[in-house]
Amino acid sequence: MKLFLKFVLLCAFSLSEMSGKAQPVIILNPENTQKYIGLQVSILQDTLGLLNIDAVIKNPDLFKASQLKVPNLGITPFNNWIRFKIRNTKTARNIILNVANPAIEELTLYVVYPDNRVDSSSISESTSIRNRLFDHQFFIYNISLRSDEEVICYLKLKSNKQILAPISLETEKSILKKISDNDTLAGMYFGIMLVMLLYNLFIYFSVRDTSYLVYVNYIFWVALTQAALLGYSNRLFWVENAWLSNNMVTLCGALVGIATVSFAKSFLKTSVYAPKFNPYLNIVIWGDILAIVLIFAGFPIISYTIVNGTAALGSVLILLAGLKVFAQNYRPAKFFLIAWIIFLISVFLYVMKDYGILPYNFLTVHSLQLGSAIEVFLLSIALADRI
Repeated sequence: MKLFLKFVLLCAFSLSEMSGKAQPVIILNPENTQKYIGLQVSILQDTLGLLNIDAVIKNPDLFKASQLKVPNLGITPFNNWIRFKIRNTKTARNIILNVANPAIEELTLYVVYPDNRVDSSSISESTSIRNRLFDHQFFIYNISLRSDEEVICYLKLKSNKQILAPISLETEKSILKKISDNDTLAGMYFGIMLVMLLYNLFIYFSVRDTSYLVYVNYIFWVALTQAALLGYSNRLFWVENAWLSNNMVTLCGALVGIATVSFAKSFLKTSVYAPKFNPYLNIVIWGDILAIVLIFAGFPIISYTIVNGTAALGSVLILLAGLKVFAQNYRPAKFFLIAWIIFLISVFLYVMKDYGILPYNFLTVHSLQLGSAIEVFLLSIALADRI
């Protein structure tokens, strides 16, 4: 029996070694542009933070094959390494490496050529747009390859937020189309949010109902949070401020949490129709305030975790409070529930994408923008109906 167990363990060890060594070579051709290459890379998480590029190059067996099309490296305070091989079978050309996640704090690309020469290029979240290869918030690098040349690439990633690595190999034409489409979609979204903000602000000055002012505050923070998640706040507003660039997603997450709970309490009149929910909703607000304090105190990972926890708790509490108020025949609660459920579905799609349960595609990547735009429109109707 012991001999059999040793044999099984030996086989398992051998298979793990093979998975670390037998890494495929990505053959560059027109068909693999705009496709994520996560299943063709291997991953190393340096928990001690002691490995530099020389140590990483000398120890390829430390890497394990990725199991996801878009690698999910979690929330970690240490360095994450991604390794992959590229071979150019065409004429000499430049390859564009795109990591389409602007929320990564710092990312460095190392390219090891056949003559052992190592080129490196580093971009941080706070790197000015004018100092990047393209005027965009994605992490975009240029890799020069001769015909039939094979190189090994290493990406070192670090962030105090959830790290997803949507890596694709592009031509200059395909990357320009991708970032143009991304900007067009974002422009449509922020245009809708701006229109709804100005519309509700105008209604507030017309009827002097404070619910509209609370709602305008909510729309503002929702839009700014999406701008931070998509990288537009760094690109357009505080391009030279490293602290804001690194912490704005968490800070906006906490502030939008406070604004959401405040609006829900105001709109649903929880103090009248669901007073037992108010103390619990206040706990969510105080949790977000604590997260803000921790950001300024220098604990970004703890703060990010608290924001995620309060967001989950607040979502459930607001849903239950809405059901409680609706059960008492308060008509506006019906519209609120429809809008809130649609938004929660969009959040669910977005989160399930982060954990690899749902595929990383157009719908899951942009579900928050779609859900929040629909929610803002429906809640505006709900406010008008209440009047």
